[in-house]
Amino acid sequence: MNEVFIKMEKLLPPIYGDTLLSKNHKYDSFPQIGLKKAQRNHDFFGPHISLKRNAVLDIGCGSGSGSIFYATKTNRVIGVDMNQKLIKDASRSAKLAGLADKAQFIVCDASSLPFSRNTFDLIISNNVMEHLSRPLDVLQECKRVAKNSGFICINFGPPWLSAFGGHIGKELPWTHVLFSERVVKKMLIKQGRCSLQSQDKPLYSNVNRMTVRKFKDILQKTDLRVRLFKLWSRRYVTPLLILPFVKEFFTAQVIAVLQKDTG
Repeated sequence: MNEVFIKMEKLLPPIYGDTLLSKNHKYDSFPQIGLKKAQRNHDFFGPHISLKRNAVLDIGCGSGSGSIFYATKTNRVIGVDMNQKLIKDASRSAKLAGLADKAQFIVCDASSLPFSRNTFDLIISNNVMEHLSRPLDVLQECKRVAKNSGFICINFGPPWLSAFGGHIGKELPWTHVLFSERVVKKMLIKQGRCSLQSQDKPLYSNVNRMTVRKFKDILQKTDLRVRLFKLWSRRYVTPLLILPFVKEFFTAQVIAVLQKDTG
């Protein structure tokens, strides 16, 4: 089985590029990478949003590259994340970029935001939704702190049933679907890509197994108005995204623009 993994990885081209935890690319390892991804993520949302707003909230900001990008285009950005070290790194990066007065960072749980109602014009969440333990609660909190007619922009992926939905790095496509967790972990240990110390930990503990269908179901429970809902993948895979169920296996990113009704 180990030989199958290795041979297939060499023969198969990536379905839609490296995953965020690939051993050859770590998200936000370099500020420029994070800034480019923030620009791409913003472009996904298209003309539905504008960063020329007074208050922007970045959910799951990580080391802050996205928030810093937003701060170059708006008046005020607050980034939140549960990882204290990443928040410290984000604050340091904002200071080095000369944007500490426009970009602030707070350690908090996004399912219980420390902000008043109707605070933010725009809320952005990039590559976070598939990692949340309580995604509906987070969306309800976003709705609460968003201003009336404010936008909530979400971009995440790969979803669970897609080629690399297990988020365990560069691997045989659909490894997490085709093989049991025990088999996958055993092979990763043999390949030196999973430490012996972590072999007793759940392999997919960093994802909530979010699918396109599950995300749609969650959105319906929020009563937020859906302004944009789009599935994205590499060009040669795009035609498959219109097929029911099949699209679950080939979607690289899920993009949604939501709006809070006036009331």
